[in-house]
Amino acid sequence: MKTRTLKQLLLYNYRYLFAYLIIIGFVAYFLGWQLGHIGPGLSGPELNTAARHLNLSDIIHQPIYPLQAVLQWISIKAFGVSIVALRLPSVLIAILVAVCLYNLLKKWFGKQTALLSTAIFISADWFLFTARQGTGSIEFSLWLVLALVCFTKLLEHKTQWLVLFSLTLVGLLFTPLGPYAAITFFASLFSCRIFRERAVEAKPLVKIGAVSVLVVGLAASIYTSVINIEFLKNIFNVSQMPGIGQFFKNVIYNTAGVVAILPDANPAISPTGVFFVRFFELIFILFGVIMLWRTRVNRLNLTVLVLSVVLVVASGLSSGSRGGSIVLIPAAIYMTAGIRHLMHRWKRTFPKNPYARVAAFLPLGVLFFFIVALHYVSYFDLWPSQTATHYAFSQDVPLLQKELNRSRYSNKRCYVQTPDMTIQKLIRASKTRCTPYFVQSVTTPADTLVLSPDVNKSTYPDRIFQPLVGETKEGNVRWIVAHSPLPQ
Repeated sequence: MKTRTLKQLLLYNYRYLFAYLIIIGFVAYFLGWQLGHIGPGLSGPELNTAARHLNLSDIIHQPIYPLQAVLQWISIKAFGVSIVALRLPSVLIAILVAVCLYNLLKKWFGKQTALLSTAIFISADWFLFTARQGTGSIEFSLWLVLALVCFTKLLEHKTQWLVLFSLTLVGLLFTPLGPYAAITFFASLFSCRIFRERAVEAKPLVKIGAVSVLVVGLAASIYTSVINIEFLKNIFNVSQMPGIGQFFKNVIYNTAGVVAILPDANPAISPTGVFFVRFFELIFILFGVIMLWRTRVNRLNLTVLVLSVVLVVASGLSSGSRGGSIVLIPAAIYMTAGIRHLMHRWKRTFPKNPYARVAAFLPLGVLFFFIVALHYVSYFDLWPSQTATHYAFSQDVPLLQKELNRSRYSNKRCYVQTPDMTIQKLIRASKTRCTPYFVQSVTTPADTLVLSPDVNKSTYPDRIFQPLVGETKEGNVRWIVAHSPLPQ
């Protein structure tokens, strides 16, 4: 029997199996655990997004984040209106982002570095703030990373990917702030000789298919913009133009969100009232920027650098999750390049000995553990525990659904007093035991009234009142339920 050396035992053909299992575990845990409870309730953007996706006609009228819109419509039809159902499409898209990102990073920096960086990316709080929210913002990252994957395939003479590249450009045209990235990719394709030559090499059918997809998508975008000017304002994010000061403040908050938690940031997507710097990410990203700048003769690296500048500037147009989500992929690429640089320097420090090589990776393993632990504490402990986070999310829809689903209301009418049209649309789309009727003021006798918290109780002297309390530290009342007294 042939004996094996320690190097052969430790570096066998299936040595990445455990790494893949860790990645799968990270995906299941960080993207799926407590999906319906973190954040607490539904944020305003999540409610507005869900209200637009209740039927296909509304989606066609305003096709923002089209993939997420269709998936959310399917999820609502299959599972009803619930927090998990509204967030599940974003999680599925986030998984696709992680898979595409891993394949991209593996081509650029090798399998070892790509696995480590992907695990950090999946666990990163700055990624989870976007990936686990039902706003659709994560879809931008999907089209962006797919476009970069297509560029790498073109460099490998796989010209059939030109059709998918055109599809990614069309996808970016239907995502807020996406046109800025699409223009950058289009300019890179024709301004860089290497990309242009690869496109010319494509077969005629591939060229026809790519041009057809691009023309149809561009025509659809223009037509939708003409009939619905709000769509045009949304994709360019110019509905409410920020002032000069607010613009630069948005740029700082959105770009620094990857490497630091800043006080007074958007409570719907990041902790507030706390300041600390994620030094590990900061160091990795700085190393990565330096590496890509030094190798900018590589046109793919130059494209990423130019694209990053464009996205950083464009992020200043948004102070919400949109602005922070568009810098996720560039940040992941720079972080991976920095990790690759660190690992290369680390290996050169030790001789080519399997014992020393294995021992050398132990400190890196400890570093990886602390990075993941910091991400966990930030997202799952620090952010949900703050009062500002609870105020950024609303329990109105879940509380109202729970009340209308009580068995004592079967086959009865319940009058609900709220001027919020978004809540009305979502409750009407929900399946509840009690049929809800929305009114501005309750004048018709009914068994049960669900009223706004500022109701004048003296108006209903024969009612028994019960408060519905949201999950905030102050326990503020979200609804008042007025019951008819039970018969004696």
